[in-house]
Amino acid sequence: MNGNALGLGLAICLAWLGGVGLPDAQAAGGTVKGKITGPQGALEGAYVGAHPAGKTLTQYVMTDPMGQYTFRDLPAGAYEIFTVIPGFRMASKEGVSVKEGSEAVADLRVEAETDVRQLVEQATNSELMESFPGTKQQKEGLMHRCDGCHGAYYPAMSRFSRKDWGIIVGLMKDEKITPVGDVHPGVRRPPRADPGAVREESYFSEKEVPLSDDNSLADYLTEIRGPGSPELKIKLFPRATGQLTRGKVTEYQIPRPLAVPHDVLKDPNSRYIWYNDWRKNVLGRVDPVSGEIQEYPIPGTHMPEGFLSLSWDHEGHLWAGQLWSGRIVKFDVRAGKFLGAWAVPLQPSRSGTAGVCSQFAHPEGPVWVSDSLRGKIWKLHPATGEFAELPWTGSRFLCDSQGGIWRLRPGGVNRIDPKTNKVTEYKAPTRDADPHRETLDGDENIWYGDWAKAKISYLDRKVGKIVEFPALTPWSRIYNAVGDHRKRVGYAVPHVSDVVMRAEVTTGKVTEYPLPSRGHAVRNVDIDMSTDPPTLWFVNQRHGKIVRFQEYSSR
Repeated sequence: MNGNALGLGLAICLAWLGGVGLPDAQAAGGTVKGKITGPQGALEGAYVGAHPAGKTLTQYVMTDPMGQYTFRDLPAGAYEIFTVIPGFRMASKEGVSVKEGSEAVADLRVEAETDVRQLVEQATNSELMESFPGTKQQKEGLMHRCDGCHGAYYPAMSRFSRKDWGIIVGLMKDEKITPVGDVHPGVRRPPRADPGAVREESYFSEKEVPLSDDNSLADYLTEIRGPGSPELKIKLFPRATGQLTRGKVTEYQIPRPLAVPHDVLKDPNSRYIWYNDWRKNVLGRVDPVSGEIQEYPIPGTHMPEGFLSLSWDHEGHLWAGQLWSGRIVKFDVRAGKFLGAWAVPLQPSRSGTAGVCSQFAHPEGPVWVSDSLRGKIWKLHPATGEFAELPWTGSRFLCDSQGGIWRLRPGGVNRIDPKTNKVTEYKAPTRDADPHRETLDGDENIWYGDWAKAKISYLDRKVGKIVEFPALTPWSRIYNAVGDHRKRVGYAVPHVSDVVMRAEVTTGKVTEYPLPSRGHAVRNVDIDMSTDPPTLWFVNQRHGKIVRFQEYSSR
């Protein structure tokens, strides 16, 4: 279906004025300082938030060894200053007046949190997994079934009988669309037209995991979260110290209720940040300076709603793949208009990934569309709306400047030469590596996330060798990774682990910065190399937020 028939300019904008800019994007403003103390004295590694009244964004910094924090260059206005410290109740001060060139003081004292449900809210997925009783094998079975969508949070907040757990576990199936971070019932995905066809998941880790079957999982959940189960004893990890406190975080709250952002991309030609939604047919735009958020409803009534991937083409247009409804759309970000929508010729399909070769150098271009329900890759010519089936399989792919196609495969990555169709394989050090999403850095080296092994993986094309960097936090999963080619540093946000992971190629050093909020179900991280240090963009799905992270080296 050619979406030009949908018409141009049908997008309706819904705008929320966020109002306050980032510290490094404004002229000199005001300063807020303070000290955070608890029952034992000053607290290092405590997140402190500054939220301007009536705005969409919140900025965070962490305290130093003396418990002190500083917000610099805040635009004038009234702010709420509050704490986010696992193991402690929130303390806040409203109406803190910020004036240009002036300094305000907001000291806060916190008390220990004793309510178990609040401690669950404060805990990361990794901390909850460590807190669950049971054997390692039981926990691995739970992780295998739950981590792909929502992790341990929802089981930890619930209690059900064996019968009810059995019903719930039975619904958490491959044929159900269970959105990440969404407590509302999923919808049934389209049936596979060819039950014998190879699906996307067949190209990645599908090893049998003991105790992950319905009965074993329902038994375990009844044991730890049944009506008579003992209350959980939440095990929180130590707070950050030293360099790990040197991170700046800004969260942009999408005002639309039940927003479930999935992918986020920085516009290469402007300051704007774009996102899609896993449960709604919308594209959204964030202005990181003003805080304004605009959403553009995507025309058409294709159900189920929700988009998976985003990709830029050589003209600066945005492409998005509607996973469960088998279509992709093209959007002019400058005009705010949809330029078309196309559905793959065989339905139902699962066209989650629209891959665009920015230079259009590949002879099989210009747009590749995955159909993981059938294990196919389609070639789309937007001018004619014609599709052709390609002789390749897989759904995670990208294009380099020479038109080469890079595909993730079990155990590594390979490249298809555009002229000869020759395939060059690069094997990961881990034989059963489970790569999920890949990116190119500024030197066109490959970065990807190893989901099952929780590693950032890096392919230096000149050397022809893959190097792996394991996550430090237990029970992590890593979906994608991005790279700073200037410093040869990779970044990832492990799925539902609520940390930013940093890996240095030269030294092999891995660092993890904690994040203030919980619920970062992350399948895509984008990197903005126009700042120094680079800025990372990703989503918080549980709470409907777009998140900005940047390291800094001085107070």
